[in-house]
Amino acid sequence: MNWNYQDRFESFIPHSAVEDLTPYPKLYRLNKAISDVDLSKEGEKVIAIFWTRMLEDISMDAIETVCANIRAFEKEDEVRLIFINTDSFFSQI
Repeated sequence: MNWNYQDRFESFIPHSAVEDLTPYPKLYRLNKAISDVDLSKEGEKVIAIFWTRMLEDISMDAIETVCANIRAFEKEDEVRLIFINTDSFFSQI
């Protein structure tokens, strides 16, 4: 899978695959899920990565692409990664 399709990861923050986010619901449920994480640090970027063991190789490839992007633009001190495992969700389908 090419996560850098259309050179999306050639910048920091990578370009979104979705041009218009307005039709999507607010991520209030994500905020509730990570409520124990302090998101108030000025200038810090928080990146949530959803992954699953069901597609473990693809998930790990995506995680590595995100980490490589952070390293390439020397943003390690400005980014906090949050990993959210979705196995529970998929097990209920």
